[in-house]
Amino acid sequence: GRLDLADAALAGLPKPLPAPLQLQARLAHARLLAQENRTRVAAAQFAALEQSGDAHIAAQAIFYHLNAALAETPRRTVKGP
Repeated sequence: GRLDLADAALAGLPKPLPAPLQLQARLAHARLLAQENRTRVAAAQFAALEQSGDAHIAAQAIFYHLNAALAETPRRTVKGP
């Protein structure tokens, strides 16, 4: 995907947004962060959305949080001789 276009689209959203659209925008932003391998920041945003009080957004956040965690490549440690 074109992360630069997605980022620009999010930045171009009008302010202020109605509350349900704010949650959708925050979810989209967290997904974008995950795609940019900014996993710690994305994980924090997903966790906040999971506690948002909106069951639909919470379920989506859990799903995308899980996918981001599964897509993350584990760091390999190099052992000495």
